[in-house]
Amino acid sequence: MKYILVLFAFFFVQSSSSLFADQNSSRPNVVFILTDDQRSDALGCMGHPHLKTPHIDRLAQEGLLFKNHFCTTSLCSPSRASILGGLYAHSHGVVNNFTDYPRDLPTFPRQLQSNGYTTAYIGKWHMGEDDDSKRPGFDHFVTHRGQGKYFDTEFRANNGERKVVPGYYTTVVTDMALDWIKQQEKGGEKKSPSCLCWVTRLPTAFIFQRRNTKRALIR
Repeated sequence: MKYILVLFAFFFVQSSSSLFADQNSSRPNVVFILTDDQRSDALGCMGHPHLKTPHIDRLAQEGLLFKNHFCTTSLCSPSRASILGGLYAHSHGVVNNFTDYPRDLPTFPRQLQSNGYTTAYIGKWHMGEDDDSKRPGFDHFVTHRGQGKYFDTEFRANNGERKVVPGYYTTVVTDMALDWIKQQEKGGEKKSPSCLCWVTRLPTAFIFQRRNTKRALIR
């Protein structure tokens, strides 16, 4: 299937990714990637003299790079709510890091789900703080309470049992995301289009960088 890859670290859009390409599909799959607390200049493609971000640079080169963009509420939860629902913070009501996204408000994954997409959210939700229950609009939902940890975070999938997953956060959620994509690929011609929200808690402050980052999806 054809995939649209969206990296919302700084609004990169790659509308014709070669990932799992199938030119016969009229409804492309969507992969939405969100990094956390990343400065606009903390990228190689934005001219940073020291940081190396080759994968993001490739997205910028092969897709679109918006250099003049703005965040109206530069706080974790309000920004996530605005991204999901397309509303300003005063409209969706998530004005701090402890308020959950209202379950009666629409989101773009819910809209896609209602139109036949299989949807998944994997990673940091951080709206509702200690509530890691499955949210509306997602067929597959994996998250954790609060911020999560850089290493050995306790995850919960689809309202199931909470389990500590050993490893570096970005590597763990990347493996989960890739496993889900591979599972969708097994559907053959009858499979529905899919939307994956892949959300890391990195870079954030106090970064602990894994030594071997070759397998990381974003760096």
